[in-house]
Amino acid sequence: EHGCQVLAWQADDKPVIWFDAEHADESEAVIRGGIPLCAPWFGHGPNNDQDPQHGLARRTDFEVTVADPFRVVGVAETASIGIRHEVVMTNTALEMTLTLTNHDQKPRVVEGMWH
Repeated sequence: EHGCQVLAWQADDKPVIWFDAEHADESEAVIRGGIPLCAPWFGHGPNNDQDPQHGLARRTDFEVTVADPFRVVGVAETASIGIRHEVVMTNTALEMTLTLTNHDQKPRVVEGMWH
């Protein structure tokens, strides 16, 4: 739920993505390891004027709207940007879909990525 972050995944019973639980909280409010979700900006944004670094998504609690053993959908609203992150896992593939929606009255540049 926190940051809607993929922490671990295995393909054919071999770890592909993992994190070290002993060092997972090295930084305040940010989980280290796995695949962090960076949105609605990366770094300090396209104009280098946004904080915190890598956006608000990884510091936000998401509402889990679908929770099947191999599919998770998390949604959050932050900085007038709606964030929807869907993760589908199989034994051979990991598929992630990120949707960012501007709920503001004016156009806005957004960035979204996995880091």
